[in-house]
Amino acid sequence: MQGPELDNLLRLLKLIGGKFILVEDGKPHAVLLSYDEFQKLILPVAEEKVLGKLREIEEVNRQVLTAQLLEGGQDSEVERPEEVKIEPLDPLESRGF
Repeated sequence: MQGPELDNLLRLLKLIGGKFILVEDGKPHAVLLSYDEFQKLILPVAEEKVLGKLREIEEVNRQVLTAQLLEGGQDSEVERPEEVKIEPLDPLESRGF
């Protein structure tokens, strides 16, 4: 799809919003939606991925610290810290989502 057909769809999208399913040979081929609609769909997915990675990093750091403390024995001057959680203020805002 190109030219006037695409231009008409883009104008319609600006006027009424929503989503359009583009059909080719009787089968859904693609979806056309506004950038705002796209952000609403992708933001929760992207946010969960970022937070999931942060949780993984936090767990690895906890395991490393625990191993280091256990390796040091009871004579170690380092006290076992309370659990610390790192949560981003807004993990996606800095990436432009």
